[in-house]
Amino acid sequence: MPDFTGQNYTNIANDQSYTDNFVFETEYQDSDMRGKDVVISQDIADGTEVPKGTKIKLVISSGNEEILLPDFKGQNYATVKLKLEEMGFQCRAILEANQDPERAGKIAAMITQPEKAYKKGTEVYVKVWSEVQTEEASQIIVTVVPDASGE
Repeated sequence: MPDFTGQNYTNIANDQSYTDNFVFETEYQDSDMRGKDVVISQDIADGTEVPKGTKIKLVISSGNEEILLPDFKGQNYATVKLKLEEMGFQCRAILEANQDPERAGKIAAMITQPEKAYKKGTEVYVKVWSEVQTEEASQIIVTVVPDASGE
């Protein structure tokens, strides 16, 4: 059994000496360590004696998938957060002060540039309009409480 690890699967599949002797079963997996179509692992160790026609399972890199980030400006943050997580991104929100109750909870701006491809797992930052703050709610009230020593 040859060692297919690190080889390009297209080259293996087009090599008649391999295809005449082995049946290949493939599984694709994201990988930061191997380029697209490169064999990550095989289920039979190299050097093992196997009969002609043996089925070999190869795990092949699909690369590290990149996903196009849509522009979600103006959409509901809760919905956008779910969509981004389903797409494979991590969503981070920064609250933006707001005086318009109609836009509360909506995306004010995309901080991470939209309409560009990013790797799965990328943190996507968005500005979200906060709930409208009344003047009373926006004032900070500080109460000083003496400690137990009486000082």
